[in-house]
Amino acid sequence: YSVNIISKESKIYSKNDIDNAIDETLNYFKENFEGCSLLELEYIGDEENNGYTDWARRNNKEQVIVFVSSFNVDSSGGEHGALNPNSKYEGWKWILVKNENEYWKCVDCGQG
Repeated sequence: YSVNIISKESKIYSKNDIDNAIDETLNYFKENFEGCSLLELEYIGDEENNGYTDWARRNNKEQVIVFVSSFNVDSSGGEHGALNPNSKYEGWKWILVKNENEYWKCVDCGQG
């Protein structure tokens, strides 16, 4: 399947930084959301992203980036049956953190 990646300009992060964070999010999704198909992934934008700086601090990191996505869940209910079978989730956020010269790491995800 192919994911619709919605690119958004950022004054905080380079295109390379954002692309690396997207790659990490896609890998995390693939490893942890069996039975689900990611439809769309979008950087939430600099202004909204600034509201998540406490996530970096809580994880002893300097930088945070947040994406919002939508995905479908098959009849299995996804990994461990924790999601609603045969449904679509929208507004699912992915929070990633890192220090300078490190790789992004997904530390949390969920709705809301």
